[in-house]
Amino acid sequence: MTHSKLLRERPPWHLEIQREATESDLEENHQLEAVGDTIWSTVLEVSHCPYCGQGLPLLPGERPADFGRFTHIDTSGWLSRRV
Repeated sequence: MTHSKLLRERPPWHLEIQREATESDLEENHQLEAVGDTIWSTVLEVSHCPYCGQGLPLLPGERPADFGRFTHIDTSGWLSRRV
């Protein structure tokens, strides 16, 4: 979990999750090149600790009306797909 001071128009707390390639992933997906390559990553805006549920500190006005946005990036088929 990270606290960002860069994007002041968005809430500062984000939970970042990523899946990295293992040896078996390399055997199953020819587009992955090395153990540790990112297969997918997700970033979520959070207002509470995902482990204990305690509210995370926010300055007044830091929580926008559309709170809870997320981004998911799947790079498992990044290079190309056969048709």
